[in-house]
Amino acid sequence: MKKRRPPLRRYKNRNRSWDTRQNTFALTLKSSAVIVLLALAAIAYLLVRHSNESLADGIVREQARQRALMEELQRETAKWNHMRSPENLRAVLLANGIAMNVPSPRQRVAMRGPGARPSGAPAVATGTAYAANR
Repeated sequence: MKKRRPPLRRYKNRNRSWDTRQNTFALTLKSSAVIVLLALAAIAYLLVRHSNESLADGIVREQARQRALMEELQRETAKWNHMRSPENLRAVLLANGIAMNVPSPRQRVAMRGPGARPSGAPAVATGTAYAANR
């Protein structure tokens, strides 16, 4: 019988045995799947955090707007109440060329619809407001 010769080996590396693979992956399939899932979870977390921050900023803006509107409402209410006082109403009427006074407390002003008149009012009276001295 003839002796067989071993095949010629061009590459010799004494630190490695020839029965191991030369090209292998650094990570296993499970570890790479875990890394991909962690990356997806991190991206999802960042997206949710960004949307929550934008909603919080919107809420802060709307609350500031609400405070400004409430302050404006209080200012306008105070102006209206100040204008409704009898002294200021008389001054505003005079400033617009209307020489009229606010009815005294013993006078009554009754408002009716067009064409209606209160009982006891004269038939010649026309208009919607009647003042009667009491």
